[in-house]
Amino acid sequence: MRSSDDEIAAQPTDQWHWGSITKSMTATLCARMVEAGVIGWGNTIGAVFDAPGYSVPQASRDATLLHLLSHRAGLQANVTGVEFSHELNDAREERLRYVRTALAMEPADGVGKKMIYSNNGYTVAGAMLEKLAGKPWETLIQTEVFKPLGIKHAGQGTPGHRGKIDQPLGHTVKDGKRVPDQAETPGSDNVVAIGPAGRVHMPLTDMITYLTAHRDQPAKFLKGESWSKLHTPQFGGNYALGWFKREDGALFHNGSNTMWYGEAFIDQKTGVVCTACANDATRETMYAVSNVLMSAYGAATA
Repeated sequence: MRSSDDEIAAQPTDQWHWGSITKSMTATLCARMVEAGVIGWGNTIGAVFDAPGYSVPQASRDATLLHLLSHRAGLQANVTGVEFSHELNDAREERLRYVRTALAMEPADGVGKKMIYSNNGYTVAGAMLEKLAGKPWETLIQTEVFKPLGIKHAGQGTPGHRGKIDQPLGHTVKDGKRVPDQAETPGSDNVVAIGPAGRVHMPLTDMITYLTAHRDQPAKFLKGESWSKLHTPQFGGNYALGWFKREDGALFHNGSNTMWYGEAFIDQKTGVVCTACANDATRETMYAVSNVLMSAYGAATA
């Protein structure tokens, strides 16, 4: 159902919020920008963001784009205690403010030392692209990733229109009861600044198109070495660039903005891609989404 307060069934063309699965999309955009010569995997935070009147703190200035996309830059997971907007036409200025706030925080660890999952890191990576390309991340992801792959219905933030049930509504739990979010409440989604880390929505069919591209690795979109870099942990462990890599070689990621939960799975050995999402993120629903995903995989490989 689109909402627990109504009987409108979810439709095949409905939009779903994919949360942190957005990270693999940002990493894919970075690969495109590397091939275009806009940025390099080894570009450092300091080299990009140092400006008159501002110097990147010493602890983070040598972290590279590759460190950021691998969660190896030593940054804290999130910025807390600072207000940021939930709606903006152009997020670049506020995203830069978020980046400077994140970089001013005490590091979680040294650069390259260990994997620390960080929304801050992907936000910094997105802002690096903006600085070097001169365009908002929201524009770049559309023109450089979605459009070339034939993804036609992707957007940012909470899907649908305020006060309407024209798309599924995310849900939270209050007093033991599921409550739909009406997209009017401040805080109903991740703040705009962290878009590169987790704000994309798109229908299931477009998500399958996206996952299929990562399975088939079309050369007209990215060179083979770029696809390989995206899918390979660059510093050991099990995190590649926007993907967890399982022991069997399959790629996986999940995502949530606390009111939605989705999973995406690519098995290049069998050629199966599958995805599942719910407009609810209770622990019970998260288990259900995982069960649906693996049931689909099992049926496809039976």
